[in-house]
Amino acid sequence: MSLVIETSGAPPPVLAREWDALVDRCAAGPFARPGWVEAWCAAFGGGEPVTIAAHQGGCLSGLLPMVGRLGLLRSPTNAHTPAFRPVAEGADALGAIADALVARRPPAFSIGFLDRHEPAVTALGDAARSAGYRVVVRPIHASPVLLLGDVDAWEAQRPRRALADLRRRMRRLREAGDVSVARARDPAALDDVLALEGSSWKGARGTAIAADGRLRAFYRRVAGWAAQRDGLRIAVLRLDGRPLAAVLALEEDGVLHLVKAGYDPAFARFSPGQLLLQDVLREAFAARLQRVELHGADEPYKRLWTGAVRHRVALEAFAPTASGRLAHAAATGGRFLARRARELEPRPNRKRIP
Repeated sequence: MSLVIETSGAPPPVLAREWDALVDRCAAGPFARPGWVEAWCAAFGGGEPVTIAAHQGGCLSGLLPMVGRLGLLRSPTNAHTPAFRPVAEGADALGAIADALVARRPPAFSIGFLDRHEPAVTALGDAARSAGYRVVVRPIHASPVLLLGDVDAWEAQRPRRALADLRRRMRRLREAGDVSVARARDPAALDDVLALEGSSWKGARGTAIAADGRLRAFYRRVAGWAAQRDGLRIAVLRLDGRPLAAVLALEEDGVLHLVKAGYDPAFARFSPGQLLLQDVLREAFAARLQRVELHGADEPYKRLWTGAVRHRVALEAFAPTASGRLAHAAATGGRFLARRARELEPRPNRKRIP
């Protein structure tokens, strides 16, 4: 097993092709691919890309993309990242990546949005502890996931009263006009998603994607990249042609990943977001997909559809040095201040997808 460390702004074409092929072999999902990481770095990077790659027998067998700044290393992840993981074929490749990361001796490194139960958490943590690092595994959120099987059995397990309420709302919506669900694989359909996402409380607070040029560019780049791979899935619920709710998703290896959604609050009494989500999930059953990753936090509207979750965590490691201790103090102090700010912040009426 040999190691190569790349530090270019973008992976060379040969490495990018090998990287995609490795993701295919490992079924690691769209968020582990170079196309997603490149889009993220272009929008949010703020440092030097560092790609740690393990090769075995001349073939790429493991890869971990990171971003370096002021000696610190972090994963290319933030609130717009549904999930993240190193890509590795087997424990040897994963261990080699972890050892190479620690061998760089950064004062601190942070890898976010890992599945708490994946081998990567143990491998990275063990390598860091062996080198004397202080390791913290910090919970981020519980991310809902729906395993697909028999659609009738699934619906029979849903709360009857909630489903009856949705049927009533759909009847009322149909009384108001012509109701349809449009499905698209064209990046142009992203306009409906961004417009509806921006019409909610996020738009009022200025945090909507449509209000931020960097976010708009990121999601448009992601949509274009996914469409080239035939992985883009956009669904829009319309009333007399007017979009009421929209979902942006990526499909790969029999898994549907829900990335962004929005609805028109003027029609909240019909619960358009939930009506569309129900349709999207039924379509996933009909297409015989394996599962739907709803991503994001375990919010009440998602609990109607599934009780299973993945626990997303951030693994943070701090070197046994003065700079490592300083980084630890800054990280823990920053989280405390952020938590206090959230506690003191006025709470708007945050009605998500009803």
